[in-house]
Amino acid sequence: AKLKENENFLASIDSKDISSSDEAIVIANNKSAQNNDDVAYNNKVATYVKQDLDQIEGALRYARGDRSEGAKHIKIRHLNDEGSEGYVSKKELLDLGESMRRYLAKYKEPFINKRNARVYEWQDDKGVRFRLIASNKSAGTPYTAELPRPADFEDIITFYSDRNLKKPMEFENPKVR
Repeated sequence: AKLKENENFLASIDSKDISSSDEAIVIANNKSAQNNDDVAYNNKVATYVKQDLDQIEGALRYARGDRSEGAKHIKIRHLNDEGSEGYVSKKELLDLGESMRRYLAKYKEPFINKRNARVYEWQDDKGVRFRLIASNKSAGTPYTAELPRPADFEDIITFYSDRNLKKPMEFENPKVR
């Protein structure tokens, strides 16, 4: 699916208003969003969600997955129905990399919970709370054609908001509370 919002946004940018490094960040965020869209809605198997736009190390793998984890889980459980528990909009999913990078700029590292999962949590300017959970359980899996590098990455398990939850989301990370 084409990302008309991002294309329109890029077309609306006046090059006199931003530096070349800012423009590079906007273009990289747009590419990241397109890759997320391709995994969620098209036939792409996986993509990296980079913690740092300049390097692949530390990137999270956003893979197609199944009903219990990854893009398919997020799409079925949290993306398609605004009334579903933990609903996230398509735009929020597409902006996942940018949100994660803002979290890391502020907190430097993910919170490790009792199950050894990496937890990224934040609240947007509208008061909506989000949680991204990743795990490195896929270490040692074989290379794939789309991600041809050693599989020492963390997989995104789920991403959801506090919308439509029975109880308000409480952050696991004490630094975020």
